[in-house]
Amino acid sequence: MVATPDGAVVTPTFWGHIANELLLKTMFRDWLDGLVGDNVVGALVVEAVNRLSLRFSDAENGFAGLTERVNRISGIGDVKDIGKTLLPIGVSADLVRLKNSAIQANYYWHDGQQTLTLTWGGTFDRFGSK
Repeated sequence: MVATPDGAVVTPTFWGHIANELLLKTMFRDWLDGLVGDNVVGALVVEAVNRLSLRFSDAENGFAGLTERVNRISGIGDVKDIGKTLLPIGVSADLVRLKNSAIQANYYWHDGQQTLTLTWGGTFDRFGSK
């Protein structure tokens, strides 16, 4: 949310937050943890879900694919296409977590293309990012 003089505004990234933090990494993870139980496998399942994120069109990826999907909506008859703007366009997973950084695999599919990238990001004191 962004605070404005007229009140709070929900940003276009709200759906990714709801889907990942509230639904996937809270409700689904806790439900799955209850099924698996409090054991080694349960701990691994919880950790795997915590490292996984669905990727949506957002500021980080330049709203990839969202413009085309929104432009195809011309009226109430296109209601079915409105829901498509909320579909994920990728998935990412933290492969390795280090002290102040993570190595992540990102897989995107949209506009008929597929992309897999590996990234290493975080806070690096020696390189002046902190």
